[in-house]
Amino acid sequence: MTQILSERVDSGPLTPAAAISRARAMLRQHGFHDVAESTRGDSFYLGRPEGGGGIRVSTHRRTPKRRAQYPGVATSIVIDRPTSEAKLRARVEAAIRDAAAHAAGAGDLDAGDTETREARHAP
Repeated sequence: MTQILSERVDSGPLTPAAAISRARAMLRQHGFHDVAESTRGDSFYLGRPEGGGGIRVSTHRRTPKRRAQYPGVATSIVIDRPTSEAKLRARVEAAIRDAAAHAAGAGDLDAGDTETREARHAP
């Protein structure tokens, strides 16, 4: 996988808003495009033109009800606190892998998606 947007020079943590913006830019670099945005402006949905697994970038986790309602979202990147550029890059790369697996027919990835992993490994 190519390195994603590594030109950042400031090594300080990214605010959640800045990290969400950065994650969206990284995903666009990998062929994803904006599909939808929540009315509150805190959740963004990205997909690929050919379809497959979509990625949600948000400040909060989805409920099981929301997961069931939107099966096209393969994984979520939840950014609810400041994070480093390196951690954000790793989370985006993991989300891209999860979306590709979902598109290939791996089915429900809730056990390994970025959203669930984040809940287990929150700082």
